[in-house]
Amino acid sequence: MAEKHFDPEDPFTLNGHAVALTAAEAEEHTLEMIDTIIHEFAMLGWPREMILGMFKKPFYRMPYMICREKGEGFIRDRVNRFFGTRVLISLEDKNCNETCQSGQNPP
Repeated sequence: MAEKHFDPEDPFTLNGHAVALTAAEAEEHTLEMIDTIIHEFAMLGWPREMILGMFKKPFYRMPYMICREKGEGFIRDRVNRFFGTRVLISLEDKNCNETCQSGQNPP
């Protein structure tokens, strides 16, 4: 197996940096991250229950840590809020494509 020599200028090296945040800023960032995770996986077509399951599995480190910190009920409320307030449309939906191409908002 090839060994890669250490290069301090390697752009692919993962570097973590601590950022000083107030409690309010940390809370805001956590909520934003929760919503981003939900949004990303919903856009990939994951249903509500699969997204909730991801927050319960240690394999998905960050969602799991957030769920342990905030509680399953809190995560469920955020997921329900996302799915309850947004309409997910398929780009392959003929009616949507015709409507979007005409410049109108989808029904």
